[in-house]
Amino acid sequence: FHRIWSTAWFRNRESEVEKAFSAWRDACANFEVDRVSLIPSLENKSKPSEPDIPEQLAASPRGPAPGIYPGLQITEYSNEELVALARWIYSDTLLRTDDDMHKEMRSNLGFKRGGSRINPAIQRAVDEAKRRR
Repeated sequence: FHRIWSTAWFRNRESEVEKAFSAWRDACANFEVDRVSLIPSLENKSKPSEPDIPEQLAASPRGPAPGIYPGLQITEYSNEELVALARWIYSDTLLRTDDDMHKEMRSNLGFKRGGSRINPAIQRAVDEAKRRR
């Protein structure tokens, strides 16, 4: 790790580049590794291994999605339908902010962006889904 201060960069960029390059050379010179051990073995590899995700961070499987058809106007969805969608999104147990929920709800409903009718309707559904959890 090599820090470059912005004032030093603006005052003498060439000197800072040389210092960074020198720090990189020193780090490379002090780093010894058996390069052969870094090459993965291709024997007995049928597919790439899955990343090791801690159990508490992995999403729980969701049930079937509620039967909500995307592409309608926001006023054509009942509050109960929107709450059902929000509860279904929350059912995977991942932590989400309200902004994350708005994005996912809009995506599932087929909206590219929010608006003066969409955002309040989604927020009401998100709030209700939180209360019902």
